[in-house]
Amino acid sequence: MSIFQFKKFSVKQDNSSMKVGTDAVLLGCWTQLRKTDKQLLEVGTGCGVISLIIAQRYNFVNIDAIDIDKASILDAKDNFNYSPWNNRLSAINDSLQTYNPNKQYDIIVSNPPYFNNSLQCPNNQRSVARHTNTLSYNDLLSYSHKLLSTNGIFSVILPFKEGKEFINLAKQYHFSVNRITKVYPTPTSMPKRLLIELQKNENILGTEKYINQSEKAYIEDILTIEISRHNYTEEYIGLTKEFYLKM
Repeated sequence: MSIFQFKKFSVKQDNSSMKVGTDAVLLGCWTQLRKTDKQLLEVGTGCGVISLIIAQRYNFVNIDAIDIDKASILDAKDNFNYSPWNNRLSAINDSLQTYNPNKQYDIIVSNPPYFNNSLQCPNNQRSVARHTNTLSYNDLLSYSHKLLSTNGIFSVILPFKEGKEFINLAKQYHFSVNRITKVYPTPTSMPKRLLIELQKNENILGTEKYINQSEKAYIEDILTIEISRHNYTEEYIGLTKEFYLKM
């Protein structure tokens, strides 16, 4: 059995389409909740690690985690049930396009599929998790906008190039940018990932009242993971030390 052990919880991942990885841990640790955020949705939860990290960090939020892959949801349910926060975590086998809850969410998080028109992995389960065929950026933004409450937050992690494209597309769905963090593997490397926090605008889609993104300032910073192999930076240790065993 494949189990990843964190300080306060463990993650079973035998059946999951996507295993525990740096991207998921980064998003879980980087995402910020407001005190008024009571309902959170994770889209494409896999083994559930992002939801578990957020549940540990914030004791006031209820989390629904959806995934189209049945095997992944089996792992996520087990991981949620055996965690200290099982009363606030729910794993649901559904796609974002067909998910129809009887509520809206204050915040949505996702480590979404990001490969567009690229050679797919022969493992169909992993292809679904990594390629946008079943969840395009347009669908991700459109359905997230519908599920978010007024001024709701949408946080994602994407490769750097795709992240910039996603930000531009998000403006068409009336999201504005609150925060961006460029993630560098090492001080001498190019940025590899973008952590992006968007906010739903109150304006109705299609109206002329939409405020142009250039009129709103947002926070942009950088995060470097390693100085050298397994020699982590102080900012990365500070971000993840409550979770990784050896931090």
